Amino acid sequence: MRTREVKFQVGNQNRKSGNREALWESQMEVDIPGGLLESTTGGPNRWERNCNPAAWISFTDPDGKNGMLNKAFSDYNGGGRGVSFIKCTNFFLFDLWQSDFTNDIRNAPHNIVRDLVFNNPASAYYGKSAVNPDGTSNSPTWQNQNWRWYPFPSKTTTPGQHPDALYENIELGILKTGAGGTYHDMYLLRLAETYLLRAEAYLGKNDKVNAANDINVVRARAMANPVADAAVTLDYILDERGRELVYEEQRRLTLSRTGKLVERVRLYNPQNAGNIQDYNALLPIPAAEIEANKDAVLEQNPGYIQ
Repeated sequence: MRTREVKFQVGNQNRKSGNREALWESQMEVDIPGGLLESTTGGPNRWERNCNPAAWISFTDPDGKNGMLNKAFSDYNGGGRGVSFIKCTNFFLFDLWQSDFTNDIRNAPHNIVRDLVFNNPASAYYGKSAVNPDGTSNSPTWQNQNWRWYPFPSKTTTPGQHPDALYENIELGILKTGAGGTYHDMYLLRLAETYLLRAEAYLGKNDKVNAANDINVVRARAMANPVADAAVTLDYILDERGRELVYEEQRRLTLSRTGKLVERVRLYNPQNAGNIQDYNALLPIPAAEIEANKDAVLEQNPGYIQ
């Protein structure tokens, strides 16, 4: 089985550890002032808590009995102490990978976790999968509250590498309720993004050959099939950025910058497709910025209250 991409494991983000891909990263240090993880509750980096599912909350087996060890989703399933605040779209979780589902290592089982195993020894289903191939579950808990389980990118977690103080039972990997932080250094810029930015620039010059060459540098590293020159479009580049940079890039800014925000939300995000308006292509200008222009009138962007 393929392992989790090493560049997202603890201690592998910096050049001193041999990482030649990182260009700029935030340093996460436990209990060190300025280290962004000053407390054992996880500090401001709350990826794990916010982005990962909450199947640890009394997730029942098909017999209706508790299939999970109490109090935490646990490291056993690789998800840590999530509470299901943020879920990737089905477009990202399924559609984006169709052509390379089994060979693109960014979609390998340890990079996008698609399985949940019952880990309560008292359950008749102990050690068995709780998830169907389509990402649904036969658990009565999931049937009633399907927000409690969904596939997730493992880069939001640090399974098995939480500080000791956050474990209720370190041998079983059971985390305390105060867990929820992600304990590896966070990428702000990686080399892969520079290739995709240059591919976008080449496409803007109608040079699809060089655009494809840059994209294929990224895809070759991921063991994905190369893209043909003729298939390169702005949407394809945005798809590739999704595959490569999920939970790293500021996606809204990228979509706004490329003029694709409204279109792609309507196409791929059923949760918000009916709510987004044409004027949301631009963000509102903060009132403080408007008021600070005392010698000139700074007009609010269309659609927002002045």
